[in-house]
Amino acid sequence: MGKNLVPWNLGPLRDMGKEKSSVFGEKSSVFGQAFALLSKRRCQSNHDFIHALLGLVKPISNRPLERDFDREYMRIARMCLDTGDYSPLLMTPRFEKHDDVAGGKLGFNDLGVWPLGAERQPPKFHQDSLFENGNYEEGDLVLKLEKLGEISDVYIRPRGCNLMAELAREASIVLKSTGPDLNSFVHTLGWRLYDQGVDFINRKLVARNELDKLAVILRKRYNQTTEDSWPIEGPEGARWLADAMSLSFPTPEVHGEPLSRMAWVNAHGDTLHVGYAGLSCLLSVLCVSCTRTFVFRAGLFGLPCNFRDYVAYRIPGLKYQRTLPNGVGIVIKDGRIVGRMVWATPACGCSEIEKVKIKMPVLPVPSPRPF
Repeated sequence: MGKNLVPWNLGPLRDMGKEKSSVFGEKSSVFGQAFALLSKRRCQSNHDFIHALLGLVKPISNRPLERDFDREYMRIARMCLDTGDYSPLLMTPRFEKHDDVAGGKLGFNDLGVWPLGAERQPPKFHQDSLFENGNYEEGDLVLKLEKLGEISDVYIRPRGCNLMAELAREASIVLKSTGPDLNSFVHTLGWRLYDQGVDFINRKLVARNELDKLAVILRKRYNQTTEDSWPIEGPEGARWLADAMSLSFPTPEVHGEPLSRMAWVNAHGDTLHVGYAGLSCLLSVLCVSCTRTFVFRAGLFGLPCNFRDYVAYRIPGLKYQRTLPNGVGIVIKDGRIVGRMVWATPACGCSEIEKVKIKMPVLPVPSPRPF
């Protein structure tokens, strides 16, 4: 096929309109998924790309397409948003210097832009959302969202980090947030950060007689008078923790792949959270209702700047193939989306619903490999 591209890089054609969309009620793809499928196929003209995109996402258009690619591309994205397809808000936006991004020269930008997969469940409150003045072509979007809270800290995940050292660092961050509460610690570190089922973790801890030991370690480390990082080795180290919580062993729940949760987070999870650009991070989020702080994994769309102005929101109900149930969210600053969350499941019983005005993001454009 040339251009260092082999047939299996394209993905199966059956993915195009493979299943019934929860948004459109017929066989069609969400905007982000359609972009990923088409960008790999290298349409020879922008006009061809727009025609194919319009055919895949199935929004209703009663006027001829114009030659202005940017205008038509944005118009289709807005039409999809108007019908309840929120994928344009979650796509990794256009980086100013794509070639400087790690992985930017590895191939088409489809996977980095849209790694979430097909939509499984639509947003719960779309009927209460709208474009300003009813104008989907020009107005800002007003969405009904669930406020998680304000960002109090950002911890960037280092590129090429040692996985066990990173687990030790993340466990220390989580313990500061949850305290020695065993259930909260397991939910945060195991479920929201490593996509490992809580029931599965607890069963393994009980089977190995390590549930009580973990509870004791959490109390001991939390009550230390001097703060230090979680050790990697030793009977209470991160390596023991990874084994005890089944994060270091291949498990059947990892989307059918023979990977441990740590390997999954470092590979596919890193793509979900923009790690290839060095922008995967943990967020400490302060819930303004209960005044507790919770930790979530996120992917930012740029280096954090004045992050205390960031606010995290969940999109209730929305779920994609590779996200957790009720775990999709966005990070907003000054009305602009600056990051996405895909494993941000509820951490407390608070539910503050509000309408949020959002500016349209700078959408990615098809970017074939340059060699």
